[in-house]
Amino acid sequence: MNIKNALNRAAVFYKDGSFTESLSLCDKVLAKKSTVQEAMYLLALNYQGMGRYDQAITAFEKLLKVHGNNADVFNAISNTYICLKDFSSAEKYCQMALKFEPNFAEAHNNYAICAHNTQQIELAEKHYKQAILLKGDELVFRLNLGKLYKELGRFEHSNETLLKLMEFNGDKSAVYFNIYDNFMYMHQYQNALEVADMGLVSQQLKDIDLIELLVGKAILFWLFDNVDEAEQAIQLSEGVYTYPEGNYENLTNLKVFHGYLKRLIAFYRENESLYTERQQDLYFISESHGFAPNNMRVTFEQQNFNIRSLFVKGAKVFHFSQQQNNRFKESLNRVMTGLPENSAVVFAFGEIDCRYNEGILKYCLAHDADYKNIIDKMLASYIDALITQGQKKKFKVIIYGVPAPHADQLKFLSEEHQVILKNIIQYFNETIRALCKKNGLAFLDVYQLTNLAGQSNNKYHIDDIHVHPSVVPKLFEKLN
Repeated sequence: MNIKNALNRAAVFYKDGSFTESLSLCDKVLAKKSTVQEAMYLLALNYQGMGRYDQAITAFEKLLKVHGNNADVFNAISNTYICLKDFSSAEKYCQMALKFEPNFAEAHNNYAICAHNTQQIELAEKHYKQAILLKGDELVFRLNLGKLYKELGRFEHSNETLLKLMEFNGDKSAVYFNIYDNFMYMHQYQNALEVADMGLVSQQLKDIDLIELLVGKAILFWLFDNVDEAEQAIQLSEGVYTYPEGNYENLTNLKVFHGYLKRLIAFYRENESLYTERQQDLYFISESHGFAPNNMRVTFEQQNFNIRSLFVKGAKVFHFSQQQNNRFKESLNRVMTGLPENSAVVFAFGEIDCRYNEGILKYCLAHDADYKNIIDKMLASYIDALITQGQKKKFKVIIYGVPAPHADQLKFLSEEHQVILKNIIQYFNETIRALCKKNGLAFLDVYQLTNLAGQSNNKYHIDDIHVHPSVVPKLFEKLN
């Protein structure tokens, strides 16, 4: 066997993502000569590419032992630990790489990723900028900095950084989507729609990225009360169901949004009489739970309103109770600042905090924490912030609770954890109801309406997460 030819073929296989074939060639080379540096390095990279991270780390460490310290290898190990989400270990190897090669752009980027994920925000920004300074044509470095700014709620800085990427060659999918996302968080919906259209006509996106922007357009058209256009976007994005789970980071959410909007559009077609010509607005600020009541007619304090839903994607009560800045707090602050004085405003957050796979339950199980203490502190901070901000604009603040959990969500948990989650959701609603009573706030008790023995009574859910559009008007009837 010609070692040089074998290594060349192994390198080609690796670049093509054919890790098994590349690994086999590396094994053959190393069987013939066990200390060939390039083969040892490629072997470790193939393990990393195959997701066999422990074997990758072992192979990298063996390489260092045989051939000595090497900045590329240290950085590759940091990549592996980043894949494992062990950011403290990854940071250590980034530091070692930069010690041997201070101007190593990829190591600065990895260091920034570690700092970003351990909330060392200033350090993350510094190293992203250093990576860009050293290698300004690397699209991913600027993209990462743009994402950091977005997470901090610095949306204008994020868009400024991302727009520079339009000058570069390469995949623009994440660029379009993150600019679109920033405009959504800024509640500049027309700008978001224009960016989505730019991405769709650019002919630079993969099919799944086109689907993501089409679902985004469907959300916007639904919020704009343009049901025909929303329906067309949903029809054009039916391909979302052809993608297997695990192949795309946001696929699960895309499928949920797609199915939810299809059901809302069908409900609209069957109940158009409920969606009257728009009167004065009652604002409903929420994550996706706000889609259902949009444009429904309600009566509050003897006045007729139509609900105007405003979207803060993925927001939890947890985000609003944090001291540090984040995109959810900034988005809520911007939308509240932009509303007219004396508005009636519903705040409908908390369902994501109370899901089976994230939020309060996940945290309590991981840290052996008392959910009551967490809920007490979180909700007290949340309600206080809403009251303080609402008083500036003389809002009539209305709080919406959390629905009882659907059986199709509970089935993912053991019986023991089902009981805990049911208790969490019950206590969450009891606590927020008591805070509303204490502070003289109206409370829309969706839990009481949907509950049967701690879970959904199956009368009001439109899917396994969201409730029917008719639920919020019914709750206002009970409130009145």
